[in-house]
Amino acid sequence: MELKLFFGIAAGLLFVIGNSSYAKDTWDRKIAPQRTTWLIYTVVGFIGFTNQFVSDAGYGSIPYAFATASMLIVFLMSLKFGIGGYEKLDITILFVTGVGILGWLLLNNPSTSILACGVAIIVSSSATLIKIFRDPHSENYTLWTISSIGLLLNILALEQYAFTTLCMPLLWLANNSLIITLQFVLRSDNRPREGMGNTRLVWSSNHVKSHSAASPRASASAG
Repeated sequence: MELKLFFGIAAGLLFVIGNSSYAKDTWDRKIAPQRTTWLIYTVVGFIGFTNQFVSDAGYGSIPYAFATASMLIVFLMSLKFGIGGYEKLDITILFVTGVGILGWLLLNNPSTSILACGVAIIVSSSATLIKIFRDPHSENYTLWTISSIGLLLNILALEQYAFTTLCMPLLWLANNSLIITLQFVLRSDNRPREGMGNTRLVWSSNHVKSHSAASPRASASAG
């Protein structure tokens, strides 16, 4: 088997494994995906696959096909088990991302699509970063770590190294690194976030909502 084909298939399988672990944790109510983030991730994944394909990325476009399909599954699960999607922040994110994607469609240029996707990744991830800030345990390490390794293999699978082929995987890698770092820092710091109290995002039969942990004094009073 050609080495770049091996890297491409390996990267795609890692994306599927990472997203599958995320889907399982979502199903088990351990985490709560942010709907707006995953909707835009799925759209950006499709655009990324299209861009890599027309930019002669070769086997480097294979991982995007795997990633986009598995991200779509997570997004569909988030409709029932996730949070967000209806707040002002979500609407703003969707509007900004929509403008960027519209610009890509009108200009029909690979470099423009890269810029549009870059904006979409940064803006859409802000919703998940805010969710992590509120509750660092509402995400898992597995997806972001495994997909980061997949992105490195994705880069090795590229047939050509140029701005149009390298920018997307590097943007995703930076995005994943930020999410991992924020989780690590906040999980290491057990102090309540400013203005949040001891807030945790918990899953209920209808939706995920925020609850403040009862204080020891309140618990003693109840006893």
